[in-house]
Order: sequence, then structure tokens, then C-alpha cells
Amino acid sequence: MIWCSVPFPRPLDWPAILKSIDVERLWALPPQNSLGDPPSVVVDGVGVAIELVQGDRYRHVVYWNPGECCPWKECDVANQILKVCNELR
Repeated sequence: MIWCSVPFPRPLDWPAILKSIDVERLWALPPQNSLGDPPSVVVDGVGVAIELVQGDRYRHVVYWNPGECCPWKECDVANQILKVCNELR
């Protein structure tokens, strides 16, 4: 399931959207605070909450300012989710 904070203005091509997201990478994302201290601190911005449910499996992580804060590849994955949501507006 993908949820963005704004209503979708048009019909969406869900198969294409889901294909652009590597869901298995999302299942493997560790909590952002377990990756270490970021080299910079952003005091205002956005958070990306990723919540996955599949049968009995459940995963929830939050990444704060993933496009600006961190050098880790995991933040790149969270930033991709943010980009998808922004493109849907």
C-alpha cells in the first residue's frame, strides 16, 4: 500500500508505480537512527514513514529528510519513496 498526504488528482498507473519501487529493499531498511550520526542536521523538513504489511509480516521505519541528511544508501531508498509521492501530486 502507498499512502501520500494529499489526494491524487488523477487516475494512477499503480502497476508502473509499484514497479518503480523495490519493495524487497523496503522490507530490509533498518531504522535511520541505527545507521550512525548524520554529517549534518536539518532542523526543518519532511519525514518519510514506510509501513509494510504482508500477511503476518509488518515493518515500519521513518526517515527524516532522506534527501538532505545522510550519505547512506538506505536514505536513497527512502528518498525514492518521497519522490514517487511528490510525482503523484
